[in-house]
Amino acid sequence: VVFVSDCGFTDEILAVIDDAQLKPEDVVLIKLVREGCSFANDSRSYVNLPEGYNNVYTVDNNGTLDEFNSNLMYIVDKHI
Repeated sequence: VVFVSDCGFTDEILAVIDDAQLKPEDVVLIKLVREGCSFANDSRSYVNLPEGYNNVYTVDNNGTLDEFNSNLMYIVDKHI
């Protein structure tokens, strides 16, 4: 298991995938979004994986901590 908690450049995650020799089906990307937060005035942006990487999720982080944890665990449980 490789866990990257902060990635704002596609090249960064592609290097991790390459170094760890991960297959597309072994990669899970969870994008976090929150009202009032963006990449405006930032060199980073949301990571976009190449075609064939289908385990990409977006989690809305505007609710409670319990809701956030529940949403993340739902995704993680699908892939463990």
